[in-house]
Amino acid sequence: MRNSFLPLVLMIAVLVGSFALIPRGSGRGAGGPEINPGIFRFPSKSIHRVDSMTLDQDNRIEVVRSAVEAEPFALDLRTVVVVAGGDRMALTQAAMLGLAEGVTRSGGVAILDPLRAPESDTTSLPPIGATLVIEVATTGGEAPTSPNQAIEATLRIRARSVGVDDHPAARFAPDMPRVAAEFALTHRSAGTGGSWPERYAAVGRGIGAAVLSRLGAGAAASATPLSVADWGTPLPQPPQSKTLRWSAAFQHHLVRGWVGRIDGSRTIVRGGGEQGSSEQLVRRMAASGWVEDPGDDAALRVFTCERDGMSLALSLRADAAGFDVAMWQERPHAAELFTQWMEAAQSGVEPPIERVAREGRARPDKRPPPAPDAEQVRRSARDALRRHRACAGIPLEYRERAQALIAVLEPPAAAPPAPPTP
Repeated sequence: MRNSFLPLVLMIAVLVGSFALIPRGSGRGAGGPEINPGIFRFPSKSIHRVDSMTLDQDNRIEVVRSAVEAEPFALDLRTVVVVAGGDRMALTQAAMLGLAEGVTRSGGVAILDPLRAPESDTTSLPPIGATLVIEVATTGGEAPTSPNQAIEATLRIRARSVGVDDHPAARFAPDMPRVAAEFALTHRSAGTGGSWPERYAAVGRGIGAAVLSRLGAGAAASATPLSVADWGTPLPQPPQSKTLRWSAAFQHHLVRGWVGRIDGSRTIVRGGGEQGSSEQLVRRMAASGWVEDPGDDAALRVFTCERDGMSLALSLRADAAGFDVAMWQERPHAAELFTQWMEAAQSGVEPPIERVAREGRARPDKRPPPAPDAEQVRRSARDALRRHRACAGIPLEYRERAQALIAVLEPPAAAPPAPPTP
């Protein structure tokens, strides 16, 4: 008996119909690149790398607020930079990746911090001290419907140094360049053929290059190795709440911690009621052993806690739009380390406190990092003394001795001789 051909014919008809229903072209990547929180790394496999579309684009930057209006900043990006998203728009995501690529190519480390979901109350930032936060948000423009469609959009770029100013922890903060700027970027582009990923790769890299150029990226870089503050122990993790977004961690020689923000003074709770936007954080801190210190400043609340032998402090500073939040730890024996810097600046012998910290970073199955040579020790110690000569947390007599020592070790260059008179 012969088998019927009818099932085979029907199967072929279904396959042909299925292929006919598949839409022409691909919409993959139409919503912009996917951003994963954490340290940015270039793809190791070529299949995961995205080339840029040939693109005619223009990125014009207008200074909205800047510490230096007339000339660009000069930043050394060989540090840790947090690239944060103010929304989940496609252009925002593309610009974040473009900035992360630029920072990484400059020899720095970029930490991506996309806008988290409202129900999340855990930070995605790794506990690594950063020096700069660049926040990106799309403020205007329509999303394109095809990869080759013209785009005209505006973005808000905010760049700010990581640290504490006008704050109790500032008495141990080093003297370093401060950045506080806001730019309005107008982007216009038109594609000439390619896919969605290639379009957004070109747009993001163009925006990233324009922003980093405006910030003077690389202008301050030199062959001099950067002095890294080593404590020998990990940064303590900060408390969390749904209303709090930590912006970045910082780690200087004498103080380290986290800075963040609570937007708004009131928040909605279950059942439709309201409460202060900082109350959830305060309740969680009280439950984990934080104690509020009495103070005369109604706008500044300070809490303290002892954890694993460390003394921690956290501040809530209220303003019209919410709260600035900072958690910090002051380095034990700061004045002793300062005197060891003075000795190391002359002898080239690594300060004992820094040596213990360096050796403390070694894993049980690994050797500690190699000790710096004498010239590196001298240069690092002199740099630390210069940066901390105004620290109110160090006794004045120590700072005056350091100032006199630097003047002896590094006398000012003599003025060039005057040209002969005719």
